[in-house]
Amino acid sequence: MRLLGIITALFALCYPHQVSSQSQSQACNSIVTKDLLACASDKLKKADAHLNSNYRKALALLPAKKPTLKEAQISWLSFRDEYCQDIYTETLPGNEADIERTLCLALLTSDRAAEIERLYTSSQDREFYRAVSALERAGYDRAELMGKLKNSASQDQKWSRYVSQNCELQGQVKKENEDNCKARTNFNRSY
Repeated sequence: MRLLGIITALFALCYPHQVSSQSQSQACNSIVTKDLLACASDKLKKADAHLNSNYRKALALLPAKKPTLKEAQISWLSFRDEYCQDIYTETLPGNEADIERTLCLALLTSDRAAEIERLYTSSQDREFYRAVSALERAGYDRAELMGKLKNSASQDQKWSRYVSQNCELQGQVKKENEDNCKARTNFNRSY
């Protein structure tokens, strides 16, 4: 039995990625609250690392846009934290409240990382424009559709503020039309 423990420890030292992915996979497939929270926390940690990496790259590649990027980031953080806290509050007193909040933070953080990456890559969000074109071919009026998407989240002031600041930045850096950016950002909102 002791030999099995030593072999397991050596395997974990030599191949930590396999052990951590396996234990993460087990945690994510568990029905135990503690395991699910660990899974959600791991997803948030990875999303946060990705966001921080993309944010540092954007700051380094776009030094003239640093104030605008910071303003958009502060607006996004304000939205994210309030939105996920609302999820937490609505879920209380359930045991899953911490899990829901942590997964919310992870999802929103992952979305923001992709939006920041869009600033310094050639990503044009083809899926959005393909979807709009498909709807147009199906008979929907493109201008009406884009108008509805642009204004689809206007009742949420923190989200609207973030979208406006982010699209101002996207316009300055990528020359993206502000209305198209707002429509795209609202379309991509996964929450």
